Amino acid sequence: MPRDLGVELWIQRLKAVENERALRLKRAWNAYYGRFRKPLKVEEGEYDDNLRVNYARLIVDVSAGFLFGSEMPRFELEEGKVTEPEAWLEECWRYNHQASFLAAVAVNGAVCGHTFVKIVPGEEGEHPRLVNVSPEYVSVFTDPDDLADVWLYLIEYTDRDKEGQEITIRQLIERDDSGAWQIRDEISQGTGSTFQVTHQEVWPYEWPPIVDCQNLPHPNEYYGLADLESSVVELNEGINFVVSNISRMIRQYGHPVLWAKNMEAANVQITSDDIYCLPHPDAELHALEAHGHEDESRSG
Repeated sequence: MPRDLGVELWIQRLKAVENERALRLKRAWNAYYGRFRKPLKVEEGEYDDNLRVNYARLIVDVSAGFLFGSEMPRFELEEGKVTEPEAWLEECWRYNHQASFLAAVAVNGAVCGHTFVKIVPGEEGEHPRLVNVSPEYVSVFTDPDDLADVWLYLIEYTDRDKEGQEITIRQLIERDDSGAWQIRDEISQGTGSTFQVTHQEVWPYEWPPIVDCQNLPHPNEYYGLADLESSVVELNEGINFVVSNISRMIRQYGHPVLWAKNMEAANVQITSDDIYCLPHPDAELHALEAHGHEDESRSG
């Protein structure tokens, strides 16, 4: 797509393409937090046999734990010597709570397939702040002939203002024809398409203020593969269906089902030794038996 079509047209086409991705990410997050749909229908007033086990979260947490274990990444510019830049980097990591920050980044990548970290410069003498941006809020536009050549990062989400009214907030990080990165903050009332610019600046570096990467390699696509792809979520949903049915069968048939003949239920007496006393000599009490299909070829 030619860049001279305008940013707004870019965004419109981005949203049309990314609706499917947004739904997939929402489903993956629901799986991570165990918000699976109930596999069995439950009528009002009936016992709920549904069980929802969460293997999705186990997969993600184990993967993130292996990626950033007890030993955090370190920078070494000169072997055997702690240089001034190295000391600055170590302090910057401490300022941004390295361990918990990287764990959150890893979870985002495992669930969504891609991670985005925004660099927010601090005041003079302060370290920059690293922001772990929710991947579902970020859309990326690239050169159609070169996925590594990013033209635009769009961060957009809805929120509420001080009066409780819904607003849409977005930030455009766009590379212009000179190669400089333009940052523009905008806001819109409701979910409308008319945005007002609230802040605008030029990023003073050649590289963008967004650092991102694929979770797992995904050839010929910009966004990476997640640990919770649709097939994994469907497998967890299938397990929930099976264990819920087992729960229902055990509840309904895990104990003897008794049936009686030639008597009324009110006349049955149970002693302290759990012995049934039948009031009539012709009364019968049986347990329902489950018989499998008998293969006629094996019968007498």
